Amino acid sequence: MDSDRPSRRTASTPLIGYGVDPRIELGAEDLAALRALGTRFVTVYPIGGRPQGSPGEGRTTGADYADIEDHTGALTRWFTKAGVGTGGVLLLRPDRFVFGIAAAGGSGPLIAELFRQLSGSVALPARSAPTTSDSILPVLDSPDRHLEGAR
Repeated sequence: MDSDRPSRRTASTPLIGYGVDPRIELGAEDLAALRALGTRFVTVYPIGGRPQGSPGEGRTTGADYADIEDHTGALTRWFTKAGVGTGGVLLLRPDRFVFGIAAAGGSGPLIAELFRQLSGSVALPARSAPTTSDSILPVLDSPDRHLEGAR
């Protein structure tokens, strides 16, 4: 087994961008800390919206990255229902419940909140002081906190 890859039993924390690579707004410190947690990065495109060609030919690449086309429309409906437009991000907990969502430009504060909440329970790499923003959208009281609600 490759020691650099999380085991199949290790639940990952996906960071999903809607039509955007979710890593694009994050600094090197945040990316390193997220990777230490086993985070997987995903871009979801509506049907017909995924760039064509092989990864590396105008498409983003990375061992911890995937881009997918939402052929069922379930994720696109979920993003729309949650009020997240193109460029927004969704951070899932390992149990697939929503940790938080952020509008375009708000992923930094969303990740800062994740690290603030984890600070007492998980050893994290050193990071700069977190910032706050109104771009984090509230989901804590939402009845559709689980992605299964998109069906």
